[in-house]
Amino acid sequence: FLTDNGYNISQVVAYINQQSNADLADMSDEYNAYVDPDYDIINGASTGSSTYPYTDIQTAMDAVSAGSKIYIRGYNTITAPLTAALGKSLTFVGGLSTVIGYDSFDPSSDSTHIFTLSCITPVHGAIFEWQDIIFDNASGWAIDVNNATEINVIDCQFRNNGWSGNGLSLIDAASGSTLGYNSSQSALSAFHSLSASNGGAIRVNTGLRINITDNEINDGNEAINVIDGGFAQPTPGEFVEGYVNIRENRISNNLGTGICLDARATELSAAGTGQDGCRNVTIINNNIRDNGGDGVDVTGGSNNTIGINNIRGNWCAGIEVTSVSNTRVRDVEVTNNNRSNFYANGAVISGNASLIVKGDFIAEDSAFIVEVINSQISNTDDVTTVVKNGIEIFESIGSINDTGALISVDNCSFIGQDYSITNHADLRSINLSIDNCKFLNSSQTNIRNLAVDAQD
Repeated sequence: FLTDNGYNISQVVAYINQQSNADLADMSDEYNAYVDPDYDIINGASTGSSTYPYTDIQTAMDAVSAGSKIYIRGYNTITAPLTAALGKSLTFVGGLSTVIGYDSFDPSSDSTHIFTLSCITPVHGAIFEWQDIIFDNASGWAIDVNNATEINVIDCQFRNNGWSGNGLSLIDAASGSTLGYNSSQSALSAFHSLSASNGGAIRVNTGLRINITDNEINDGNEAINVIDGGFAQPTPGEFVEGYVNIRENRISNNLGTGICLDARATELSAAGTGQDGCRNVTIINNNIRDNGGDGVDVTGGSNNTIGINNIRGNWCAGIEVTSVSNTRVRDVEVTNNNRSNFYANGAVISGNASLIVKGDFIAEDSAFIVEVINSQISNTDDVTTVVKNGIEIFESIGSINDTGALISVDNCSFIGQDYSITNHADLRSINLSIDNCKFLNSSQTNIRNLAVDAQD
């Protein structure tokens, strides 16, 4: 082609060498491989360079060595989960509007993830990272990680993972064929079984260091689920402390819970230490609104902080904590939650409160169960609920017999509740401290004690 257009042989050789050098320069930059699904191999065989990129992500993942960074362009449609060798550290970085996902959402499968990566244990050094990527249409989880030393999910967008976003409004009442917060339990259950899966955006099952920052998660099922994160147990009785940072995410219009911290053990009182929830978690500066479950749901774990979040308009509690230890809720705004008698999947809600405290377990050597500090709890929704409670303490808490069984509510504002604080727990077993709080427009009374012991 070049000689036909007037170039001599020496010019052609110089051109080829120039392109080869450019290709090598591409490979020597910060990325170890490039992916562009629109690249046409008629221009040259794919080598994974910027000039001759791979055309699919799995090929790049298989080709690079552990610790590599892969730059991904364009719209990448997959037909099966993207996987890597056990413990192979990888970083994925998107370009302008890079999309990875399935062609459409299929509710019939819970295991069709987009990425599924794992390691032997969280202390084997595996690091997985995603930046600037849009994830679409996972029937399972967009990102599913098991056992990693570090997980970073930064500035990504998650759409229609676990749900198509159609057929149900999480903001409005039912209208025509579209369900809403006042739909019946049977209608919601039937809808969820046919139109949603059990997947969602991000699930991490055991990670030592986790950063989930500045992401947008909407129109899916579950949003963020972390199980036994923030520490590692390399051998029985030996612990390595880490952290979980969930910051500055915008989580809205999902069928399930916004942020869920969970435990591997189903019965915490019988759990082995290290299987009883997340540790060292900071949930801060998130906007969590209009979801079909709780805003934040924490089961088990210790030394966790929920702070400076805007939690608004969720169908169930703004914050629900179960069998937690040394957990702080501070500087949060919890407004207009409890919009329905049911979760969007049809399950019955736990209670009628913006903040629910329950469970029968506390970790050894804990200083307290939960502290609620400098927070505003307002207008627990009464569209469908019978009673509006700001904070509700369940009877199960009263079965904890430990010096650390303390619930403290300090410097909080309660606005527009029937009962600002409702207690069901036996106060002979726990300590409840309420100090320096403001109660505005309580329609019944500020503090209500319904415990069996009926102490004042």
